[in-house]
Amino acid sequence: MAAKTYGLDKKQIALCDAMIAKYPKGISTNNVVSSASTLVSFYNSKDERNKQFYEYMNPERMVSLLWQVVKINNEKEDVKESAVRLLNKLLQDIVVK
Repeated sequence: MAAKTYGLDKKQIALCDAMIAKYPKGISTNNVVSSASTLVSFYNSKDERNKQFYEYMNPERMVSLLWQVVKINNEKEDVKESAVRLLNKLLQDIVVK
């Protein structure tokens, strides 16, 4: 059975895997982030200046974290799809820059 790619092409998947190799540290929980779903929700939300929180993060590290969320076997599909939507925004920013 092939792994689900969520609409990502081979180049994007290779880039995501490379970011995990570069930033292998997994998701750590704290008083703001308690699970993979709250991580995606938190970074997708906006601050008082209407800037999304993921924009403050190193884009390569953020790609690593989101790809790890997608690869978690027991995570809900809607969380994975939300992570992929955010991942697509980041990948476009990385390719454009």
